[in-house]
Amino acid sequence: MRRVIRWLGVVGCVWSLWACQTPTSWQEVVNQPTPLPRGGRVTIAVPDDVATVVPWQVTSRASELFVSLTHSGLMRLDDHGAPQPELLADWSASSDGRVITATLHADLKWSDATPLTSADVVFTYTALKSLVATAPVLAELRHITDVTASDPLHVRFTLDAPYAPLLTLWALPILPKKVLATQSISSINLRNLATTAGAFTYKSVDANGAIVLMSNPNYVQGAPLLDEIVLIPNSRDATMVAGVGNGTIDIAELQEAPQLNTTNPFSHTQYAQNVFGVAAFNLRPNHLFADSALRLAVQQAVSQTTTLEMVLPQSWAATPITITTTAVLSDAKSLLDAAGWDTRDSAGIRQKAGVSLQATILAPADNPRLLAQADRYANAIQALDVAVVRRNLPHAEYVAQLIPPYDFDIALLELGNGRSSAQYADTWLYDPDLRALFYGGERNQGAPDIRGSLNIAGFADSAYDQASDSAMKTYAINARGAALANAAQRARILVPYVVLYRPTTTVIYGRRLRVLTGSLRFDAPWYATNAARWFVQP
Repeated sequence: MRRVIRWLGVVGCVWSLWACQTPTSWQEVVNQPTPLPRGGRVTIAVPDDVATVVPWQVTSRASELFVSLTHSGLMRLDDHGAPQPELLADWSASSDGRVITATLHADLKWSDATPLTSADVVFTYTALKSLVATAPVLAELRHITDVTASDPLHVRFTLDAPYAPLLTLWALPILPKKVLATQSISSINLRNLATTAGAFTYKSVDANGAIVLMSNPNYVQGAPLLDEIVLIPNSRDATMVAGVGNGTIDIAELQEAPQLNTTNPFSHTQYAQNVFGVAAFNLRPNHLFADSALRLAVQQAVSQTTTLEMVLPQSWAATPITITTTAVLSDAKSLLDAAGWDTRDSAGIRQKAGVSLQATILAPADNPRLLAQADRYANAIQALDVAVVRRNLPHAEYVAQLIPPYDFDIALLELGNGRSSAQYADTWLYDPDLRALFYGGERNQGAPDIRGSLNIAGFADSAYDQASDSAMKTYAINARGAALANAAQRARILVPYVVLYRPTTTVIYGRRLRVLTGSLRFDAPWYATNAARWFVQP
């Protein structure tokens, strides 16, 4: 019937050529655009909660997904974590990298159809900069010395120095000045804000605590195909598995990593969390592992991965490397012999210049995974004829050892590369730069230095610093990625840290979900970046 109707329409145009736009070919008649698959709802279940969500901080995966779906920044991280323009139409940097001019898309609107302009951008960054720097992202905003608007479309950011991580900081949500200008920025809860610029906007919370988000017709990249996304917090694994199996849940992030097989009526994958367990070697003068031969011998003995794996494996800055998978004890012993640790004391412990080789391993008593790694390290090091002192300490005592006098040789610790919270290593503002861990200027220099420091190993290397400085000044993402890889490669050679493990999240998803453009992938935490293009297959 549809073809008949179209054909009759063509006949009607033939009889009234003066009133019709006549197709130029038969192909134009039969190849009419397919209607977009609009409508429907997608449900995402997560094990944690969405309570208070502040504009500079997420404290759970649930709140991170909520912000990603409902709010827009100047930039948005794509499915590889790379910054891509969202509210921005264009941007440019001055020759010295200290002045960045952001140009907004014309005719931007909030979800309530009121204009979104440069005034909202200036309001957002000025308000955030006024806060006490209780989170890393707020400390980073100190690099912005001034934010001004020359007209409704242009915002000028003045920096104290070139700062390439600004592009990922631009993923911070822009806030509506007209709604929030009379409130204290510290009291804002994005969880209940109904005026947003993201692909979806807050609608309601149902009787079971599920958060209903509705399509934003004014979204800068076009109205989403879905009508709604429902976020179900505080979900149990068994409930999520059953829900994805019967089709009532479309995507679920599991608390544990159960055994899933191909006979389940859903697909599953994993993504790496922005957290890693590491062994930090104390490289400071007068400590054992200032000797690189010792570090390399221990790495050889335990066969762990390297510092290049401290970035998320599916991110734009990930660098494939070949990892030694088999520990060869004889090779590790040969390294120690060549370094002069080739004699033994009466207890059979290696000596050099009359000094017996003893290593102190520090681990937090409240972390079973790190305690297990401490056992592994102790056994591997003892097999090299090195004496080992184990110190498993309560958290407060453990942290106190990471400052002067640095009473450890190997510290086992868990680090998060997030920027917004001490409780949760976020990815919504992810940046792969590891400068805080490796840059020479970030070392705590000793008792007179009262700074907190993340360069726990006391690593200092001019070649690393040079590559890191290049990455800090380079706004082009490919060039910056190359500089970051150069820096990481230098750190890999010198082995200040070794990656022990990286936690993962298991994602299960139903088979009715599709995406119109881009990719539908769940092996990276940024999978919701193209949620506006999701649709459901009937």
